[in-house]
Amino acid sequence: MRRKLVKQGTTTLMISLPSKWIKSNNLDKGSEVEIDTENNNIVISTGLKENKKILQLKLEASEETVIRALLTNAYRMDYNKIHLEFQTEEQFKKISKTIKEYLLGFEVVSRSKNVCIIENITEPATEQTESIFIKLLFNITELIENTEKLLEGEKNIEYISEIESNILRYDNFCRRIATKQNSSEEPTQLLWTFYTELVHGQREIFMLARYVSEQKNIKISKETKEYFKELKQIYLLLKEGYMKKDIKKLDEIHVLEKILIYQRGYNLLAKKIGKENIIIYRMLASARYFYLASSPMIGLLLWKNIKQ
Repeated sequence: MRRKLVKQGTTTLMISLPSKWIKSNNLDKGSEVEIDTENNNIVISTGLKENKKILQLKLEASEETVIRALLTNAYRMDYNKIHLEFQTEEQFKKISKTIKEYLLGFEVVSRSKNVCIIENITEPATEQTESIFIKLLFNITELIENTEKLLEGEKNIEYISEIESNILRYDNFCRRIATKQNSSEEPTQLLWTFYTELVHGQREIFMLARYVSEQKNIKISKETKEYFKELKQIYLLLKEGYMKKDIKKLDEIHVLEKILIYQRGYNLLAKKIGKENIIIYRMLASARYFYLASSPMIGLLLWKNIKQ
C-alpha cells in the first residue's frame, strides 16, 4: 500500500491505495485522484478518460495471410479501433474471418461500401491475462491429444482446427497485454520470446495434423507414433514447469531434448522414407521449439522469484 494525495472539493487529505493500482494507472507521488460517492460507497478514480488508440489502414493486399498479419499486428500493438479501407467484397470476407478467428473481443461495428470500423467490444480485462494463458496451455494439450488420435486413424481435423483458432486468439491477446505493460513491471521481451517459441511448437503439431488429414491411405509406423508420445512429454514438462513455477521440470526438458532430437529423432528421420518423413520432420521441429521455449521461461521464473 502507498499513501497518495487526493482532493475532494477544497479538502486535501492523505490516504493509502494499493501500489499495483497506482502503477497500472501511471500515478506518481502527489498525483491527484477523484473521490465520488455511490450507494454509500466511496469510489476513487484517476479522473482520466481512456485514451483509445485509433489506426487508419488502407488495405491493398488480397492474400489472406497478409490481411491476417496486418490486423493481428495492429491488435497486438494495442489499437482499440481500426478504420479499414478495402476494395473488394472478397477482401471484406477475409477481414471478417480474421477478426473471428484471431482477434479476441473485436468486432466490425459499422460498414459502408468500402470502409469498415473494427473496434474492441468485449475484450477480457487485463487482470484475466493469466487465466487466458492457462487456457492457451490446456488447449495445446488438447491439440496434442487429438493429433495423437488422428495418427491412430481417427478423423477429427475440424475439431483440431477449432482448437488451433482458440490458441491463436489467446496468444494474440497475451501479446496485446504484454505490449500494454510497463517494462519495469514485466519482462516484456522474455514474455514475447516465450510466447513465440511456444506457439511455433504447437503450430508444427497443427501443420502435422493437417498434413495427415489431407493424405489418403497414409501409413504411419508404430515407431513414429511412439516418437510422438515422447514429443508430448517435452510439452507436458514445459506446462508443468510453468504451472508449478518449477525450474527442475525445465532441467528435465534439456536432458530429454538431447535424446529425443539428436539421437532418436535423427535416426528415425534417416530410416524412414516418403510421406512419413514429413511427419517426423514436423515432430522434430515441434520438439525443438518447445525446448527453446524453456529458456525464456526460466528467465520469467527467475524474475518472479527475485520480485517476491
